[in-house]
Amino acid sequence: MLKRDDDSNKESPMPPNLPSSLPSLDDIDAALAAIDNELAHIAALLDAPTDTSGACHPHHHWWTAGGLAIACGLGSADILTAAGLLAQSWQTFCERLAEAGEDQCVLQLFPAAIARDRAALEIAGAAMLHDHGLLTGTELPLRWRAAPKFGLGAPFVAFGFDAADRDAWDGIWALPLSDLAALGAAITDSDIFPAAGTMLATLVARHRVDLRARGAHARHLRAVAAYRDDCSRFATWQAGHPDHPWPNRLANARQGHLARTTAAALDLPVPTLVRRGEAARWLDAHDANLRFTERK
Repeated sequence: MLKRDDDSNKESPMPPNLPSSLPSLDDIDAALAAIDNELAHIAALLDAPTDTSGACHPHHHWWTAGGLAIACGLGSADILTAAGLLAQSWQTFCERLAEAGEDQCVLQLFPAAIARDRAALEIAGAAMLHDHGLLTGTELPLRWRAAPKFGLGAPFVAFGFDAADRDAWDGIWALPLSDLAALGAAITDSDIFPAAGTMLATLVARHRVDLRARGAHARHLRAVAAYRDDCSRFATWQAGHPDHPWPNRLANARQGHLARTTAAALDLPVPTLVRRGEAARWLDAHDANLRFTERK
């Protein structure tokens, strides 16, 4: 309870200096649009190509590698097990992936391989992270729980991951296990099996050009699938909420950015789009997002 502003002894249930009127929904929408615009700007900066040949923040490598792990379907609960799987010998790594399923791409097999023996992999992962000085005492750093990209990316970086090779690592994930094993067999002494993380980094270095092309294509296909799924979910939601006021809300930053890039790609004037419904109709009429659609 708060004391009244008039210094009386009575207590007030309301906070002092309460505004005489609350903001309108339009004001709230405008504020949210401004925040959305700022977030979109930050996201664009993060997504922009980065030259890692020079100096860059070391966490950039961790963050990028963690993004690849999350693309596999991993999360904060898998930090130790993922590190443990990478710490296995190359032979054991391939065997675990083979036991996890048919000859699919590594991206699909990685989570299943982890799930088969979590306890043993957690022990191996903790030892690997400890040896590289990445633990806080014997525990994972607290920030890794809140931002699992860092924790998932840490073991990859320890084994030689560089953000400049993101596409090539995506290419590794896209390889069928049989192809991956064949690449490893071509450079592995039958009596000496390095850690899987070391072998993966070696294969990226030796086959960088081919893996980059494969990885860029694989990432595009994932983005197409995610985009179509998002469009489908929104169409289903919209059909179930025909009276929702979303079309009358202010157009958000993502719509504005997509409208500008679409207009530029089609050599059209940049439209003035005020409301979300209006923006959605314009984008749909021009087949946006052009990255994932074919012109009609």
